[in-house]
Amino acid sequence: MSAGQSEKASVEAEYGALFDAHRREIVAHCYRMTGSFTDAEELAQETYLRAWRSRAQFDGRASGRTWLYRIATNACLDFLKSHERRTGPHASVAEILETEGGISPHPDHVDPAELVARKESTSLEVMAALLDLPVRQRAVLIARDLLEFDTAETAKLLDCPPTAVNSLLQRARARTRRLGADFAPHLEADDAPAVAQLVRAYLEAHGRGDITAVVELFTADARLSMPPEDPCVGRPEIHEFYAYLLDPANIGYWHLMETRANGAPAIANYIAPSPAGPFTALSIDVLRVDNRKISAMHSFLDASHFPTFGLPLTA
Repeated sequence: MSAGQSEKASVEAEYGALFDAHRREIVAHCYRMTGSFTDAEELAQETYLRAWRSRAQFDGRASGRTWLYRIATNACLDFLKSHERRTGPHASVAEILETEGGISPHPDHVDPAELVARKESTSLEVMAALLDLPVRQRAVLIARDLLEFDTAETAKLLDCPPTAVNSLLQRARARTRRLGADFAPHLEADDAPAVAQLVRAYLEAHGRGDITAVVELFTADARLSMPPEDPCVGRPEIHEFYAYLLDPANIGYWHLMETRANGAPAIANYIAPSPAGPFTALSIDVLRVDNRKISAMHSFLDASHFPTFGLPLTA
């Protein structure tokens, strides 16, 4: 290998290592910008390609991580010019989740725990609020309140003056407050055993078709959202929903698997025409747990999400 080839290989290895070190958080960032995990993975790869092509412009004055975030943000903004998913404004986060299908689930196995600990949330409530914002407000709010970049760093990220950052941030915060969005981390670490017990109780009650036991696991005012279907709100509606769902004559037979999505416990649902199977992928339900009860469940009725969770399409 010549000296030139050796130097090129060294540079490639250096940039490859930089990207590998931050790839997962770049994917999470692109997901918060677009609402789509598939698009986020593709945009993370686009970020790497752009970083490699513009490597000569990196002077080291900013950290490699900040530099990658700037490239990733611009890649997302370019993408969203022709793929904007915003359909708001809406009255609340609940309304967004109950009426819009523009968010896909984010598998937690690609989102390290330390990202959540640093408030880099991908919760469904946060995602709904973000996607209701115009894209530049969204980018500023993510940078300032989730990534905790300062005003100067955010201005460089978006190539705009600090005064514009402050104006965009003020409008974004006001909008998300009106939606009732909670950007504080919704962590379960201190109550993990109770959450695990709740999920097991749900799986067991669902498995034996015990409608009363299932409904008792929900708060009195719990909400089930499953776009494009109408939501269920409160225990009476939830009871009616499960009475239909758990009757084999209506849907068939169920097989459930536990997983995690968007920083929360989740259930992968499979159905079959007979108890012997085969069971085919149907939906992924993401739970919100408050005070050891299920306060919300959002169902993604799309089997194409299963491979991103490492789950089979048949069970």
